[in-house]
Amino acid sequence: MRAVKRDHPPTHLLLGVNAVEMALGYSRRQLAEASAWEKVSRSADYAEPYPAEFPPDEPPGTAKDR
Repeated sequence: MRAVKRDHPPTHLLLGVNAVEMALGYSRRQLAEASAWEKVSRSADYAEPYPAEFPPDEPPGTAKDR
């Protein structure tokens, strides 16, 4: 209860080691994917270079990247 009574409570309070590990892993994968596709995403704006080269088909963090 103390966590939700704070002035600035967390929007997502993860409870337990597994919840924290899973959430952090998911967020890291999202960040890696956003970074890999950044040039393509930015190319949708008028002032950005087009066409943008697509990233490799292999997702970041797979055996090919190691």
